[in-house]
Amino acid sequence: MSEIKIFGNSKNFELFKEVSLQLPNKKGAIIAINGEAGFGKTTLLNHFYQNILEKDIAITGITNCQAPIGNFKIGNFQPFLPFSRIAEQILSRKTKTVEKEFAYNIGMTVLSTIPIAGDLIFAVKELGKDIKQYKRDKSLGKYKQISKGVNEYFELFTQYSKKETLAIFIDDMHWSDSQSVELLHMLAEEIQNFPLLITFTYKQSELDKHSLPLISFIQKYKKGSEYIHCINLEPFDLNELTEIYRYYIPNYIPNKEFEEWMFEHSFGVPNVVIEYMRYFQRVSPFNSDGSLTENFGESEYLPVSVHSALSHDLDKLSEEEKNILAVCSAEGREFTALIVSSLLNTDILTAIQKLRNIQKKTSLIKSLGPQFRYGIKTTVYTFTQAFYHSFFENTLEYEEHVALHGRISALLKQRFEDEENESIRQQIAPYLAAHSFESGDNETAKTMLLIAAETAHQFGGNDIVRQAYDNFIMLNKQSENTDETSPINIAFKNILADASANKSIELTNSEVSQGISDEHIETTVDFNTMRRSIVEDFLAGRYHLAADKATTYYKLHKDDLSLAEQAQMVSLAIKTNTEISNFVLANTLKDEALTLIKGKNDLIAESFILNSVAHLLMKQERIEEAISILIEAARNAFTQPQELRLLTLSNIALLLQKTNPEKAKPYIEAARRLSANLNYREFAEDVFLAIKKKI
Repeated sequence: MSEIKIFGNSKNFELFKEVSLQLPNKKGAIIAINGEAGFGKTTLLNHFYQNILEKDIAITGITNCQAPIGNFKIGNFQPFLPFSRIAEQILSRKTKTVEKEFAYNIGMTVLSTIPIAGDLIFAVKELGKDIKQYKRDKSLGKYKQISKGVNEYFELFTQYSKKETLAIFIDDMHWSDSQSVELLHMLAEEIQNFPLLITFTYKQSELDKHSLPLISFIQKYKKGSEYIHCINLEPFDLNELTEIYRYYIPNYIPNKEFEEWMFEHSFGVPNVVIEYMRYFQRVSPFNSDGSLTENFGESEYLPVSVHSALSHDLDKLSEEEKNILAVCSAEGREFTALIVSSLLNTDILTAIQKLRNIQKKTSLIKSLGPQFRYGIKTTVYTFTQAFYHSFFENTLEYEEHVALHGRISALLKQRFEDEENESIRQQIAPYLAAHSFESGDNETAKTMLLIAAETAHQFGGNDIVRQAYDNFIMLNKQSENTDETSPINIAFKNILADASANKSIELTNSEVSQGISDEHIETTVDFNTMRRSIVEDFLAGRYHLAADKATTYYKLHKDDLSLAEQAQMVSLAIKTNTEISNFVLANTLKDEALTLIKGKNDLIAESFILNSVAHLLMKQERIEEAISILIEAARNAFTQPQELRLLTLSNIALLLQKTNPEKAKPYIEAARRLSANLNYREFAEDVFLAIKKKI
């Protein structure tokens, strides 16, 4: 094991030992390791990982979150990335199990196959399914909303750990996406009930500086608990430094001048201390009798900084090898044989040989073995310290930086365009956005951000959608001629509006009682709360109350609501009044709703309203008018989120069954397939049972 592991961590080793001993007792834990750059958090994480491997007491997985590429925080746009990679590792054993099959379903290469469990505002039967799932999820953790992706991963890790003890290790968790943090919260609530050990590292300064998603977890558990443990790495103290000097310098005799110089230049930061020690092993500052060389503090060979100490280590490398590492740094702290070989204009085997030679000479990089990147299995390498990556990245001139990112962007763009698998295209999109941004290709970056937002939206990742939109706006401001009516601008706004509409908050019927007054609605209940309350009432059979709430809230607040919110609330008002046969009011609302969307070019709002109007017309046996409305809705159905597409297809199937059963068949089949894809079994059963009864 690396030398740094034996210094300054005795208490941490003891903690890990105690936690590990509880795994056979079916009790898990979470260990959060906080440390600034150079404090040895990655080294400690690897030590813990190796400890579990050597004892062979658990199935293990180790990965890291994606650090920013240049100034682009790519990790924000990769839902579940660390847990997806862990899942692929722990489930990629040779035995063909159901769990292994599931691993491929949740891996990043096929990420979009996870069903969605966001709120379907208008499809009331599906809302029933969602709320039942929401209540079940809520019993597992005190959360406002649990997305389907989070629930799937939670089930995977907890159910698998019932069969096999699991130990998960994640480096640089501060770069994780919001949904990975949501999953971490959920696992923390139940960790004591499963033999699951999660150890991750993070940097507090990055959380504070950028308000990253992980900060919510750290703030909640910063004091620790019986099963949640926080380690804060500190600089070496004087006793530890003396131990290190004796380890690295044979026959070391305590020397005040030397120790003061070391502390002045390292401040006790572990990796800096070790870097200097390795340097002094090669260039000793001591005479043979153990005394310090004369005029030590003025000696020319003393490194003025840790960068200088590293530069002596670089003497082992040729100029070509130094340039290779600089080229590698452009891809990120992790880099691939696939990309590096292209950047070096050579074949992959030659590139691997060059990197292997560098590995043999220094400890600057190491191979992580074959992994899937950009939809292809390729050898992945990493700089062993973030410091090494930043060192070589900073050696690039501006023109080199732009050119290298431009070439990587071109390679990924070609991969993206050639790839037919939509899931792999979604995996490539955040990387392509990052490298395009760094190379100055803002238009490609904006297109990829849209795709990243669409992918995140599939999982209910509303925070990710917002982050993608913020980056999109930033790029728009850098463009001289930004057309607010362009398709990409409209598409992004529609996704953002839909994501905002689907961001529900926790509600119980005690919070919005049946006797709620107009004044109370106006002053204390926001849109999301009221929407949830209306749906709960409807599903409980309180149709009149649901209709009163929807109609009253819409009339009171329509001028304060966004178009997306107006569309949803008026659709619920139409639906609920239709259910109690209040057709006069429902038709009045219908006319107002159609006026609301006229000329607005908001496809999401339009879909909600057209489907609600069609439902009203069907109930009134106004079949031809309903058909006309649904034809209009169908024109844009395939540019809609899949849930709204399913709603439109199902309404068309129900309507055609009344007039032309034969013509209804392809719509029924399409709706069945889409229901299965979205895992909306209850919705499908209800719709198709209704059709069957009519046959």
